[in-house]
Amino acid sequence: MLIKIRRLPGLIICILFASTFLATQSCAQNSKVDHIKLFNEVEGGYNFEFPNGGKLFLKFYTDNGILYGSQGTEETRFQLQILDAKKMTFVHYKSGGAKNNFEFSRDQQNKVTKCTFIAPDGMKLVGLRGVNKNSSKARVIPIEFESEGVILKGKLQIPEGKGPFPSAVLVHGSGKVRRDGYSILYEPYLSKGIAILSFDKRGVGESGGTFQRISLYNDDRFILLAKDVSNAVSKLKSFDEIDPLRIGLIGISQGGWIMPIVNSLRNDIAFIISQAGPTVSFGEENYYSQLTGENSGTLTKMSQAEISKKLREKDHIGFDPMPYLIKMKQPSLWIYGAKDISVPVPESVKILNYIKPKYNLNIEYHVYENVGHAVVLGKTFFSDQFDFLKKHKIIQQ
Repeated sequence: MLIKIRRLPGLIICILFASTFLATQSCAQNSKVDHIKLFNEVEGGYNFEFPNGGKLFLKFYTDNGILYGSQGTEETRFQLQILDAKKMTFVHYKSGGAKNNFEFSRDQQNKVTKCTFIAPDGMKLVGLRGVNKNSSKARVIPIEFESEGVILKGKLQIPEGKGPFPSAVLVHGSGKVRRDGYSILYEPYLSKGIAILSFDKRGVGESGGTFQRISLYNDDRFILLAKDVSNAVSKLKSFDEIDPLRIGLIGISQGGWIMPIVNSLRNDIAFIISQAGPTVSFGEENYYSQLTGENSGTLTKMSQAEISKKLREKDHIGFDPMPYLIKMKQPSLWIYGAKDISVPVPESVKILNYIKPKYNLNIEYHVYENVGHAVVLGKTFFSDQFDFLKKHKIIQQ
């Protein structure tokens, strides 16, 4: 998470949770293809459904002769190259050489109606064209609140039904994340009656202030970002539709560092859910990203055991979340992907196993074997969270 942008959601393997994408030339066999005509055929919105119940709406559109896919916001867009014009197959090249394929297909009337996404690991998702993006009937309320001398802006989504509702503030990962950077999470939570507050990160989108880039030597910026989230919680409590006793935090990636700090600033956080959030120090996470090749874009050939050995042999500097982790007395759930090349999962889990009995903490965790930093792709990603929330009486259904 050192000066790098990661998103868990979106076509999260490449976007959610996205950074700079590698541009490549189209294959020679496509050099004479009318690209714009082809792009026009596939342009439009497609609704993808995950095996775990998650949903993702992607819009494909042309801009200055280039085809892009996007969740609907500038920061989530990624570039597509023609792989095979005849088969209507496109490719998005990721850092390190991995690629995501998109195959469009026609119906019997010769209209493009479907897009199949194929991840590097072979996983497939099918998106149907023309599905309404706003399938949720949640009430959306624009919000703004003051935090440490600036105005932050975002939105509160309130589910159907009668409140007061349990709720959560979405806590950003690293990078310049706007309020809809994690929109893939909205519908499943709202369908369970959980209100969601999301906001443009400080210095991003419509929010004031200066974007806080984290490094090894500016721990104070973690504190500032935590205060922004704390003030978002206070804003939540001002709504009659929100149950003040069931307000929690759902954090993505870097949010795993920030949420324990937020908890230390207040005594009213009912639950914490960390998605791919580290419990190790900033320096250890950064060194791990170097060893795996995540920072450079060229993946290492070292085994996990070799990487763990090198981590143990080095002293690490930078922000250490331990003083804050041990103060989390409320229920917390930590979700990881075993193939994560950004966060050292074995080391993070080891810390959870250490502090849970030593400080009598209410900690649970899940590690999905065939998933990386994009834990949203885990088969039981949503059901594990809802089981956790039901267990602790945050939700009933």
